[in-house]
Amino acid sequence: MDNLNGKEAAFSIGNIVKAGLEHNKKPGDWYGPSTLIQICEQLNENYKPFSRLNIIAFPEGAIYTESVKEKMTSTSDSLLLLIGLRLGIDKINPEYFPTISNLMKLKYCVGINGGQGGGALYFMGVQGDRMVFMDPHVTQEAVRGVEDLWAEHLSYHYPTPLLLPLEKMNTSFAIGFYLQNKDEYEDLIEVLKNEKECFISIAEEKLNC
Repeated sequence: MDNLNGKEAAFSIGNIVKAGLEHNKKPGDWYGPSTLIQICEQLNENYKPFSRLNIIAFPEGAIYTESVKEKMTSTSDSLLLLIGLRLGIDKINPEYFPTISNLMKLKYCVGINGGQGGGALYFMGVQGDRMVFMDPHVTQEAVRGVEDLWAEHLSYHYPTPLLLPLEKMNTSFAIGFYLQNKDEYEDLIEVLKNEKECFISIAEEKLNC
């Protein structure tokens, strides 16, 4: 549905490009993971395709709990938490490999938006010291409706998942967590606090310097 705009296709390419202009991104420019997650939050606020779903982007690797409280005002609110990270300059520090693996195995994790070299990849799982990914770059005509999407979704990517060693991942990426309610959000926070060598920090609010 990339040729549609508005609520019917809130996260279409057209809407992403339009929102990207506010982030000094021109059509055809590279969108880094941190920029993309901020645009996802913005589009969700603009169009609200799902009434109870909140999307909050933290592009600097820190979760600010007060910002979450402001959005999750009801016990039935759900949350897609998107966190932008940079773990190194040229290569990810190997000390972080176990943490990446542990976070990917959480039931709340929806994957990583990252890449290798100059290509974007969606990492959906982990197997040992390798990331499981699906290359999203098989393009074709847009489908109409959920039934057509289900029938055609296998044609959009390789029929089997691919593997990439953790050491070859780009250092910049964004990880996502879907929380169905406040209890799951609070559970995730406790898990992150107890995770050894965790690269996601947690603070009450962002300090304005």
